[in-house]
Amino acid sequence: MEKNFLNNKTINLTSVLNGASIIGCNNEHFGKAENIIAPGKGKNMGDGWETRRSRGKNFDWLIIKFGKPGLIKKLEIDTHHFKGNYPDSCSIQTASISKDLSNKSIVNNSKNWKFILNKSKLSAHKKHIFKKFLIKRSKENYLRINIYPDGGISRIRAFGNFVK
Repeated sequence: MEKNFLNNKTINLTSVLNGASIIGCNNEHFGKAENIIAPGKGKNMGDGWETRRSRGKNFDWLIIKFGKPGLIKKLEIDTHHFKGNYPDSCSIQTASISKDLSNKSIVNNSKNWKFILNKSKLSAHKKHIFKKFLIKRSKENYLRINIYPDGGISRIRAFGNFVK
């Protein structure tokens, strides 16, 4: 259950209910990027984010801006309903950006953000939970998920606390 952000309780930093928004993605051929931050469980594949089939070394990505800066303690990558078209793997990058930058500028610099989760294997129709991260962080307000090479994700949840 997603919790209110009062009293610094653990909440879903990537939920639209807590002010999160999508600021960019490279592909939303079969499913809109905004679906990935919706509350609840996906109803079907059309209620997730899904990219077109890619050949070669390409990968797809999506960037989420948190409602307020926070510290991620747990990630959930949910491939519910995606049985034959889920991504093989994903990685997560984050940033703390205090300047007022354009979405285009943020997107252009996002490939240089620090990785908190290296390329990790995903499987079909499953909620994947990650609690161990590569680097110690204090706060972040942007998250970039990279999926390799393509596919669909029902939801992404970054549970943590808002940080001042």
